[in-house]
Amino acid sequence: MAIALYLIIFQANSTCFGQGQPLNKNFTLIISTNATRGSTAMSWFRNHYICEQCDESWNDEWSCACDDDCQSCGARHFSPYHSDDLSVIIEEMGDGRYAVLYSPSSAEHNPDYRTLAEVTGNRLAKMIEEIAINLTADGFQWKSN
Repeated sequence: MAIALYLIIFQANSTCFGQGQPLNKNFTLIISTNATRGSTAMSWFRNHYICEQCDESWNDEWSCACDDDCQSCGARHFSPYHSDDLSVIIEEMGDGRYAVLYSPSSAEHNPDYRTLAEVTGNRLAKMIEEIAINLTADGFQWKSN
């Protein structure tokens, strides 16, 4: 089942979730992507490791929370003790504009970030990021048009 998500343009003093505060006077939100229910969701992680042999700590980014080898002593197969989910991120573009980026399920050796939305205002960018994270948790997979 495919669900198209399109949010186009809000003008002059739009409010968010009944809090009565304007998001911004004029902003444009552009989303042209599809979400489909699937078994694989978008993913990109920064994994944190500690070597049990030499106490070296390191980070590595990958499309899953996978085991890694110590770069210092060569000991093998350490699972991450913590992973940061970087599947959806916000990047400041300047002039108060933000891009909400996502890593597609096809990402393997790099996040291959794609634009989900470009907005004016950090609050709106954070709201879009939260929606994308929640949809992903429900099993949706983002695909570019």
